[in-house]
Amino acid sequence: MTSDRSQAWQPEHLAIIGVGLLGGSVALAAKQRWPSLKVVGSSRKEETRQRMIELGIVDQAYADVETCVASADLIVVAAPVVQIASMLPMISAASPPDATITDVGSTKQAIVDAAELDAAAAARFVGSHPIAGSEKSGLEYAVANLFRGKHCIVTSTDRTDQKRLEQVSQFWRQLECRVVTMSPQQHDTALAAASHMPHIVAAALAQSLPMEFASLTGTGFNDTTRIAAGDPLMWRQIVEANASSVLDQLERFGSRLESFRDAIKRADWDGVERLFSDARTAKQQILRVVDRATSPDL
Repeated sequence: MTSDRSQAWQPEHLAIIGVGLLGGSVALAAKQRWPSLKVVGSSRKEETRQRMIELGIVDQAYADVETCVASADLIVVAAPVVQIASMLPMISAASPPDATITDVGSTKQAIVDAAELDAAAAARFVGSHPIAGSEKSGLEYAVANLFRGKHCIVTSTDRTDQKRLEQVSQFWRQLECRVVTMSPQQHDTALAAASHMPHIVAAALAQSLPMEFASLTGTGFNDTTRIAAGDPLMWRQIVEANASSVLDQLERFGSRLESFRDAIKRADWDGVERLFSDARTAKQQILRVVDRATSPDL
């Protein structure tokens, strides 16, 4: 994290497209960081526009995206991942030429590819993904501290404007994220393993439990399946957008399950113990990596 936030770039007029959990939390975190910042949002639904103002998430709310972005110097697109790519040319055309555009999408390759097909959007768009969220969704659950201490991946290609890349990186750092820069492809490969697969595994485990045993579930089962309560449409869209990388991870995970099944079928209890021991070692290594990555000295 930057040691001198006072010298970092900051927006003056922030537009949020898609004011749900993530978009609303970006707005609240930014308003907390910069009390004088003007924050606007958009929604086609009048009741949603009224609610985002009532909750203090935005200062003004608009029915159309074009009006929302017309005066912004930073635009954060927090729409569903399948919509972001198609929205970028319109947002670019409707916003000031010096405005920087970013997003919070859980997949990156398709979004960045689409942005780079439009010359104006390519010059102004920087992909980003704050790795924060909840199984809950909607602006009612937005909180200012959602990103505190969390990683945010900012993507870069050979067409990414380096000044805007630094602006977006500084923005997320000032919302107290730990910024990591990587290519869109690297992002999608990493998130398939670290985020998308856990949701699939949790969903499969939740479905595999016979309902007559539901009252007997304990902390282990409930902790493991918590994220299965996430929005089904959102997760369908994420997996659809990152299908190739997710399939690779399913193959990898499936081979681990096969190892357990084969050892049990052979009554190879020493082998089962070795598999559990290997898993414990892997988990300990993961925790050490996480501890280093979240060290306040970084």
